[in-house]
Amino acid sequence: MSTFLVSRATTEDLPQVEALYRDCGYRGGASAADIVLVAWEKERLVGAVRLCREEGVTMLRGMMVLPERQGRGIGKHLLQACAQQLDNMDAQCWCIPYAHLRDFYAGIGFQIVTLDQVPDGRLRERYQNYQSEGREVLLMVREAGSA
Repeated sequence: MSTFLVSRATTEDLPQVEALYRDCGYRGGASAADIVLVAWEKERLVGAVRLCREEGVTMLRGMMVLPERQGRGIGKHLLQACAQQLDNMDAQCWCIPYAHLRDFYAGIGFQIVTLDQVPDGRLRERYQNYQSEGREVLLMVREAGSA
């Protein structure tokens, strides 16, 4: 089993994050305004996740691990790094994971909520779009300091 290192991405890492996202089929991107956490195996970027602000709401988005590297704990370590960032920010955070990942996100304090508990705006719209596309997703929130 190979070892990996999780760290906060630098601006210089963003092109590699974008390439990883493309390789994983993720349509979103990353910007310098985001907190981007990355996992490296030697010199190779193998995973990434980002915390971003959208319409005044903190979102966890773009949790991606290269398919051939999945099942090795990389995602779990990235998620733990997110929890540490969120604890330092003392911020509530939202995510829209696939339903089968409920326990994965619950492991750092995310809880399922209903649509009426979600702020109006892009978050609500994104969830409804995913559902209309037939994706089995959940709405989850992690309250500040709830790791």
